[in-house]
Amino acid sequence: MKKRESRKAELSPTGGDQPTARGREPRVTLLAVVGVSPAILSETVWALANPADGGAPVTPDDVIAITTLRGQDAIGRCLQTPSPNFNGRTVWQTLREELLGGASPGEERLTLRISVIERPDPATGGTEKLADIKDRSHNMAAAEHILKAVRDHTDADDERLIASIAGGRKTMGALLHAAFSHLARPQDRLTHILVSEPYDSLYDSERNPLFFYPTQPHQSLTRDGRTFEARQARLDLADVPFAPMRLRFPDIAKIPSRFRDLVQTYVATWARDASKPALIELRRDPPRAIVDGVKVEFESERQLRVVEFILIANQRDWLVRDQVEAAELFKACHGYQPTLERVRPALRKVAQQTFEERRLTPGEPWIAGASSEDIKRPLSWLRVALRKLGCPWKIPERDLRLFPFRFSGTQ
Repeated sequence: MKKRESRKAELSPTGGDQPTARGREPRVTLLAVVGVSPAILSETVWALANPADGGAPVTPDDVIAITTLRGQDAIGRCLQTPSPNFNGRTVWQTLREELLGGASPGEERLTLRISVIERPDPATGGTEKLADIKDRSHNMAAAEHILKAVRDHTDADDERLIASIAGGRKTMGALLHAAFSHLARPQDRLTHILVSEPYDSLYDSERNPLFFYPTQPHQSLTRDGRTFEARQARLDLADVPFAPMRLRFPDIAKIPSRFRDLVQTYVATWARDASKPALIELRRDPPRAIVDGVKVEFESERQLRVVEFILIANQRDWLVRDQVEAAELFKACHGYQPTLERVRPALRKVAQQTFEERRLTPGEPWIAGASSEDIKRPLSWLRVALRKLGCPWKIPERDLRLFPFRFSGTQ
């Protein structure tokens, strides 16, 4: 086994990690879906610390097992119960001591945390922990649980996430891969542990695994009258490709937190990206819009002002779904002081600067008190009007981000 190196060496550029802007090394979390075969945890941790390709070893700070009540019982029985085969220690204690060089009392790395999937329980008003994943409602609960875990560990720029799809039911691995594709960043890593035969199927009479990692104390493992040495096992940590789709969304905080809503958001975004851009013109006298030749007369100058703002703000990538925030940006664009607390931190400086540039030539007085309804109604009205006229370019519902367009300006 390779000699343990410092944390700085573990997170060298060759291992894909870089120091953060604050000069600290990223915190590493291993997130794994686990069923009734918890040995995938010890196997994955050992493989990370002993990379077969000669790369830099990695020792996670936290190891989080997403599982059910059955899985929690298996983890406790197989990894956290003292065993004579491990000199009266638990598998996890022995593994930590080996990888951390004795695991001093102050050493917190390789802390094993168990996260049991749960769902709302209407009967009690509380939650129910799942014993297993057996139906559609269980699967949706697992999806939400996994998505939240991935999101929690990909929001901070000083944390790197490594995930394993090796354990649990197949749907759990599929859901983790989907969540990773939605939310993970290029510096994160999705893996699967491959264990050579017969070490991937060595069990005792109670179906507990005998093999946990190659350098374990208990070396002679027996099956069908044959003995195999643990040290002869080959562990390959395979990286699973994923597309970091969150790169399409610069402000991930505004993406829905529920799995189904998140998927719908991505689908709508890809549909916008794939649409043929419409040519949009605005006219003041009388106020009207011309969308790919389809003419719509506005009911008032106010509608024109709001639609003009929405078009320009879309071009500048300012908008999401938040109509309250949009109203504050609308004020700033017309020389009125926005309430910055209602604007995303990333846009507050832009909003204030826009206001400062235009405060000497403010727009109509009604704009100073504009609300979310003042943003919503003109866009909804235009959506209905264009649909009635058979315009092929559509305005999304409940979203201020428009399908592709070219805005020729207002005349």
